[in-house]
Amino acid sequence: MRRVRGLHHWMALACKGSQVMSVARRNIMTLGIVTLSVVAMGAHQASAADPKLEQTALSLAPEDSAFFATSLNMRQSYEEFMESRFVQRLKAVPFVRRLESELVDQWDNPSEELKQAKFFLDSPAAQNLVKLVIDMSSTEFFFYGENDWCEAIEGIMRVQNDLSGLANQGEEAIRQYILDLQPNDVAVMRVPTTVVGFKLSSDEIAREQLDTLEGIIRLGLSSNEELSPIARQLKRADFKDGQSLSLTLNTDMIPRIDLDGDQAEMMDKILELLEGRSLSIAVGVKANMLLFTISEKADALKQVGANETQLLNHDAIAVLVEQAPEDLRSISFNSERWRQSSWDANLGRYFERLAAQFSAAMESEPENIPDMEQWQSEIMVDAKWLDAKIAEAKPDFGATLSWSHAIDGGMEGFT
Repeated sequence: MRRVRGLHHWMALACKGSQVMSVARRNIMTLGIVTLSVVAMGAHQASAADPKLEQTALSLAPEDSAFFATSLNMRQSYEEFMESRFVQRLKAVPFVRRLESELVDQWDNPSEELKQAKFFLDSPAAQNLVKLVIDMSSTEFFFYGENDWCEAIEGIMRVQNDLSGLANQGEEAIRQYILDLQPNDVAVMRVPTTVVGFKLSSDEIAREQLDTLEGIIRLGLSSNEELSPIARQLKRADFKDGQSLSLTLNTDMIPRIDLDGDQAEMMDKILELLEGRSLSIAVGVKANMLLFTISEKADALKQVGANETQLLNHDAIAVLVEQAPEDLRSISFNSERWRQSSWDANLGRYFERLAAQFSAAMESEPENIPDMEQWQSEIMVDAKWLDAKIAEAKPDFGATLSWSHAIDGGMEGFT
């Protein structure tokens, strides 16, 4: 930590003069390029991706996932990019050659700050991190949202749109709206399950880093008495093919603050609406994967890949069977329901909501608008007519699949 603060202090001094700023810029570029180079060189040593489609994250995500995306064969993609004509021509530019020479010279004859960076990179802790980053960036990176994203986006946008329509009516209108809400009104506004993952050749280093992370977090939380309840919610779990570190927060942990009048009433209402809800954030390793999850389900990470049916079995994925898995570079998927929910969340009652905002703005200057109530009524009638027409024109959604694969000289993609 001392080295990081030293680097930030040095960067702040760069503002004192153009000469110092120039040196700072060169050294920052040096550190960044060297770090990328370390990762890149390591990527050449990492194992290649398994060429079977069944070995991709398509076999982990549930078949009813709302959305999914993955980058495949990342080491090969990097090598192809570095060997491309674009990079070769770029490296032949005189300015780039001079910059490369200058960076190498700075690395061989480092400033005091860069010496500290090199010292850190040579430490065992940094070497393990570099190895982990190399492994994470060699095979596959993926993320997906489970089906609960569909209801969540609809519920969140519905309340957001209602609040937007009340914005011009003042704080009292918003306060009354919240006080009138019932638990069923926000039942679908849950934290949807999201999974982010990296395929690893080995999870040994990741497990070591998980131990280190747990120690750092526990030390930081236990040193503050006010954070001790949170520290007790930090759980380590071991299961058949992995382990996880999770932090689960629930409404019982929200501190009770002494408030007066309307503020106290609002706080009580919010706590009532959120009663029994929780949020779980987890990081862990499972079956040679590094995983991050956020969900209201405490065991979301443990359940990755434990679905009865997988996205690999979805009808839309069938076209990928004709592709050579080793040539695939990316896959993205959006379910029929997710596309429908996104449409409804953004365009459902769109003009009616717009008319409500416009009517509220009119009420701020009633003396300047003759027959204001008639105007408001007619505007709302037109808005509802427009919404009906939009609903009639709504497309019949299906699932969408996009992918890219390598060809001679580059890549091509399809949807």
